[in-house]
Formats: sequence, structure tokens, C-alpha cells
Amino acid sequence: MKITKPKIGWKILKKGMTSQHNDFKWRLNKWYTHEGELELCNAGFHASKELVSAMSYVTPGIIAKVEYQGEVKEQEDKFVSSEMRVIETYRFTKRMAVEWSIYCARQSLKNWNSYAKTDNRPLKAIQAVENWLLNPTKKNQEAAGSAWSAAWSAAWSAESAESAGSAAKSAAKSAGSAASSAASSTASSAESARSAAWSAAWSAAWSAGSAAKSAASSAESARSAMKNKLHKKLLKIIGATK
Repeated sequence: MKITKPKIGWKILKKGMTSQHNDFKWRLNKWYTHEGELELCNAGFHASKELVSAMSYVTPGIIAKVEYQGEVKEQEDKFVSSEMRVIETYRFTKRMAVEWSIYCARQSLKNWNSYAKTDNRPLKAIQAVENWLLNPTKKNQEAAGSAWSAAWSAAWSAESAESAGSAAKSAAKSAGSAASSAASSTASSAESARSAAWSAAWSAAWSAGSAAKSAASSAESARSAMKNKLHKKLLKIIGATK
């Protein structure tokens, strides 16, 4: 497929504006051209149409908004193109990671509640993170750490329970990741944010799929809708333009 008018995408870069896998060095607003065949994961310039998809592959460092054109090969959550440039960059801070994790966990909490109405460990984990976000004291950080352990205990209990659906398991894991983002270091916070987002997206898909007559199509539709919702929220959190 050939694109003649630049389109917008998103990718994650390391410190120094280098690519994660081959250390390619980027300069802001400079177009780069790949010579030769394109191959997903191996040859060409890679990015995703949604930032949340880019984050599913790589822990956030520098978030880069890109333009791409020329020859393009796509799959569901990423693409490779022959021409690309970075037009904006954003630093993903610990506070952003915590706010993002809370939002993701809240999206999937209802799936946990439908499985275990009286087990409020995931909810308490989310609330502990929200307390840290409002007042980032050492005491609140330690409380988030304790809540993290409790939420993950709930998740692993669900893993061993035959009555727990995949959506419920994913919801509890998302809450645990949210708590972890407040309790851990900046680098670990970014990884926890990525995990919380993945869990929230799949929790929505599994929930819809299990309740629908056409599970595959319903789950995919739910996942797509959740991914778009998460993408828009994430852009707002980092202060990005659309």
C-alpha cells in the first residue's frame, strides 16, 4: 500500500531520541527514508496508529508523534513505512504513569465486581493510588505498595478459581498494576502503566465476548472501542495534540 499524504502515528523512543530495537537516531522534523523491502518487526520505520498500541509493545520512555508516508505494511496494532519523521515528543513521567494506570484500572473494575462483589481488594488498590496522586507522601506510597500486594493476591486467587472469567482476572491484574505504578520507581511505573492498559483493554474484550452470541466479533468490537477510549485519554494525560 502506498500513501502519498502524510498520516499520524505514534512510537516510543529511548533517551537520546533513539529507536528501541536498532538504536536508530531520530532528529525532530527530519524525514527519513528506508531503502529496500519493508518487513514488519525487521525492516522499515515502525509505529502504531494509536499510542496505547505503541505502549503495548514497549515501556514508555520518550513518546513520539510521527508522520509517515510512502510504502506501508500494516497489521492490527502496528505498521511499518518507508518514510517517517518525528514531529512532537513527550516525556512520560511517573505522575502520568500513575494517572494513566488509575484510569485503566477503573475501566475494568466492573468486571471484577461482577465476579466477586464482596472482594474489594482491587478497589482499595485503586483508591490507594488515587490517594497517592492527590498527596504523594511516603506514607501514601507505602499504602499503595500494600494495596498492590493485596490486589495481586486477588488476581492470583481468581486464576485458580474455575468460576472466575478472564475479564475478572484481567481487571484484578489491572488494579494491581495501578497500585504498583505509585509504589515503585519511575521506570517501573511506566512498565506498570503499560500492564494496566493491556489488562483493561483485554478485560473489556473478554467481558463482551463471553456475553455475546457472536463472541469473536463482539469481543473485537469491544476491544477496538476500549482501545480508542484509552488512546484519547492517554493523549489528554500527556498533553498531546490530536
